[in-house]
Amino acid sequence: MLANQYLPLLEIEARNDNRVAARALGRIYDRGLFVKPDISKAFKWFALASANGDAIAMHDLALLGLENKTKLIKFHTALNTLKESAKLGYPAAMTALGRLYLKNTKIRNIKKAINYLEDGSRAGHAGSMSELAKLYFEGKFVPQNIETAKDFALKGTAQKHLGSRKVLLKIEALEKELAKNNTKTGKV
Repeated sequence: MLANQYLPLLEIEARNDNRVAARALGRIYDRGLFVKPDISKAFKWFALASANGDAIAMHDLALLGLENKTKLIKFHTALNTLKESAKLGYPAAMTALGRLYLKNTKIRNIKKAINYLEDGSRAGHAGSMSELAKLYFEGKFVPQNIETAKDFALKGTAQKHLGSRKVLLKIEALEKELAKNNTKTGKV
């Protein structure tokens, strides 16, 4: 009932170049909040908000394409849209780009990935902190550094980020094991 009352009001606002209203409509249709999910409508509203300079909507629009939810946006267009969102300072876009450059073998670029994750971390995004903590803990693509991994994991955990918490638990388990082994061998 509320959706029937408020969706038309949001649509009026969105058509009057209110990018926040357009983004809200995109999320409503993307996630199926109060309505049946409709990716084509989500695309339409995210595209409108993006055209009006909304960095968050650019991120969400790019994810529609990158997650293969729609064929309305091609991979490289989605990638460029995500880059624009990051350029506008949206930390979640920085994290998404870092992950994409790490995991997508077609465009893998470790240097870009690390740079985006570091930018995301500096901007306060716990997802970037978690990814960096994992990389430093595992010594994957960067020299292994447990202290640096722990620092990133602690910062992400402070924001209640579950991925950061998982890495922190692994680090703490390793520290306990090392301390236990050092006690057995008489090292301090």
